[in-house]
Amino acid sequence: LTAQSGDAGGMTWAAAAGVSCKVGLFTKDTADATGDQVIESVGFTPKAISIWGVVNGTAQFSSGFYDGTTQGAQYNRHDNTANTWGLSTSHVMSLQQTSSIASLVAGKSLDSDGFTLTWTKNGAKTGTANCAYLAIG
Repeated sequence: LTAQSGDAGGMTWAAAAGVSCKVGLFTKDTADATGDQVIESVGFTPKAISIWGVVNGTAQFSSGFYDGTTQGAQYNRHDNTANTWGLSTSHVMSLQQTSSIASLVAGKSLDSDGFTLTWTKNGAKTGTANCAYLAIG
């Protein structure tokens, strides 16, 4: 891999075989109403994304993938049941605050310069999700 360019949001990489990758960061206030979040400035149309999210100071952690059709996530259920993990085939992330309070994040689209996620708020969710992604094109 060779570096193509860098900015405050991450570094874009190009592989010899023509594969582009970008690592980036974003945040989301989980108290916001249900809605879409557009992640831009990737520099290409991703074929897939891998994503990680955490609410600092809590046990809320999730990681997952989305390829425009299929998505999946693993998530920490510790705030529900100590030392347990869950698996979702309908979300790219699931940040569980309690058994009835959560942010469910689904991949909506892979766009010409990034991707769109749909955040669904269940219950009185609070906290800031700090997220990292790897976009692959």
